[in-house]
Amino acid sequence: MAPILERIGSARGQTALELLWALNASDGFSENVAADLLRHPDRFVRAWTVRLLCDDYMVTSSIAAGLAELAGREPYVEVRKQ
Repeated sequence: MAPILERIGSARGQTALELLWALNASDGFSENVAADLLRHPDRFVRAWTVRLLCDDYMVTSSIAAGLAELAGREPYVEVRKQ
């Protein structure tokens, strides 16, 4: 997991998405990781982070607060529509 976490912060584009999906597939996607990824520079990583967080239609209050904060500052509709 550590190599993925180290690379995802600086990755962009398709590479960043593939690292996110690998993290999720290997059970490395957690609320702590997601909280950081909600501030990732790549808008598609932010959008997929929201999608993965909300797949079960339930989030914790701390994640809900993070999502509300993201919605207030997010300039890209691709992210807000998630």
